[in-house]
Amino acid sequence: MPRKKREQVKNLASGSIFGVWKTIMAPADDPEVKKHPHYYKVRNGEGLRLVTNPFPKVPGVYEVRFIPPGGKKSDAIVIYLGKAGGEDSDANLYKRMNQYMNNGSHKKIMYDSLLKGGCKVQVRVAKQGIWTRFSTGESKVKKVETFFLDRYDYAANVMENENKRFHEIVINVNGKVIKLDKFMVENGYPQQKIDKSKEKARKKDIVTKLYKAACKSSGKSPVKKGSTQHCPYTPESPFVKTSTYQLTPHGKSKLGLYNGFLVPLTSEGKPDMRYRMNKDLFG
Repeated sequence: MPRKKREQVKNLASGSIFGVWKTIMAPADDPEVKKHPHYYKVRNGEGLRLVTNPFPKVPGVYEVRFIPPGGKKSDAIVIYLGKAGGEDSDANLYKRMNQYMNNGSHKKIMYDSLLKGGCKVQVRVAKQGIWTRFSTGESKVKKVETFFLDRYDYAANVMENENKRFHEIVINVNGKVIKLDKFMVENGYPQQKIDKSKEKARKKDIVTKLYKAACKSSGKSPVKKGSTQHCPYTPESPFVKTSTYQLTPHGKSKLGLYNGFLVPLTSEGKPDMRYRMNKDLFG
C-alpha cells in the first residue's frame, strides 16, 4: 500500500500510543513564552528552549511538529518521526531532546529556520507500556519506528524518502499562504538543499511512473520486498518488457531497494549500472 503523507493525516492510525504534544522550542515573542517566560531560556541557535527537560531517560519513538506564526493547533504540521536508543544504543529520549533544544543536533538548520520564522516546535513521544516496554538494546524501538515509517511519509525524514518534501507543503503564516520551502529559505535554510531534494523527488516520481507502466504492459504487479520475478527492464532499454532476463539470487541481477528505489541490484547489493534507470538515478 502507498504511504500517506503525514501532514495530510489528522487522525493517525495507532496514534493513541503517543502522549500529548509538548512545546520544546519557541520564538521569544511567542504568546506562550510571554505568558510563562520562566519556563524558557536562550538556546545555542534561534529562539528559546525549555529550561527543564520533561522527557524520560528511556529509549523511545517521537513525532515532531511545528505551528506557524499566528497559527492554531489545527495549523500544525507534523514533519518528522524519529527514535532515540534501542539496538544496543545508549541514547534515550532525554538526551535526544536535550540535543534538539540545545543546538538542534542533526536537524539544526531546519529548527533554526523554523524558529527564526516565528514557528514553535512541539514533540510527543510513544507512551510506555502500550507498544513500548523499552530497555536499552531492545529492538522494539526500531519496530515501532518502522511501523510508522512504512505507513506514513514524513516530509523531513530521509530514511524512507531519501529526499525532504518541504516544497510540497503549504502553510498559513499570519493569514498568508506560503510554500514551506520558500518560508524556510527566507529564514536561512540553504536553497541548494531545497533544490537537491526537488531533483531527487522529480527523478523518483518519473521512475515510479515508468516502472508502474512497465509492470502494467508486462502483466505483472509492482514488485514487493523480497520477491523475485522476470524483470520488466533490460540493460539496453530498462522500461521494455523482457522474459529472458530472469532475476534470481543466482542470476545476473535481483530487484531490491536501494536509497528508497526498487531497482535491479548486483549480487553485492549495489545498483546494476548496466541499467539506464540506475545510471540516471545514481550515476
